[in-house]
Amino acid sequence: MADKKVILIISEEAELEGQDHVAKFTKKAAKAENYEAQDLLALARKVPGGVECGPEEIKAAFDKDAAFVFFRANGDMETIMGHVMAAMDRRTMILWTGKTCAWFGGFGTKKGGATQRPVKACDIIPTINYVADIPLTGDEDGAVIYQILKDPNLKAKEISRLKDAVSRMEAAMERAEGHDPWKKHDCS
Repeated sequence: MADKKVILIISEEAELEGQDHVAKFTKKAAKAENYEAQDLLALARKVPGGVECGPEEIKAAFDKDAAFVFFRANGDMETIMGHVMAAMDRRTMILWTGKTCAWFGGFGTKKGGATQRPVKACDIIPTINYVADIPLTGDEDGAVIYQILKDPNLKAKEISRLKDAVSRMEAAMERAEGHDPWKKHDCS
């Protein structure tokens, strides 16, 4: 199963309205009110390893190691968000895009944050790739939306932690050089 996951809900006609699941999502999500909807579905289809599915199929896609799932949704947002919430875990980002507004919630996002800068559909894909560790194709025109992220230096900190772990492992290997672990045991 993928370590980090993203669910993209494209909803150009329906509003993000509902009681329980929608309210829980919007309460903690970051909002981009200056969103320009473009053909986000076509852009999402170009993401390597992305899976287009219905809301009921998200969990199955994640079980098959997908890191990014997306779908168009213009029905009952409460029911759709119920499926989304059931499929997510603590390492899942959820993006909901409408005609003029986008919401970013879950993993890596500022709780209740907002961005005043204009956000375009072409900015969504690099943000998804950044958060879910999906390689870029090189055809992306947009930029990562750092303003909605809890920690804009997320990747730099991950790299630093990995370097520290490698250094500790190398030091442990140097200390153990010439050490025969079987000398202590009588099972050889």
